[in-house]
Amino acid sequence: MGEDFLVAVWAEVAVEVGRFKLYLWANIDIIRL
Repeated sequence: MGEDFLVAVWAEVAVEVGRFKLYLWANIDIIRL
């Protein structure tokens, strides 16, 4: 537990944030066109 757990949580958060940003950028590109 401890650090390994925190690393796993942060990795999960980073993946979700990355997906969200990609999703937003894709929609912004569609709106621009």
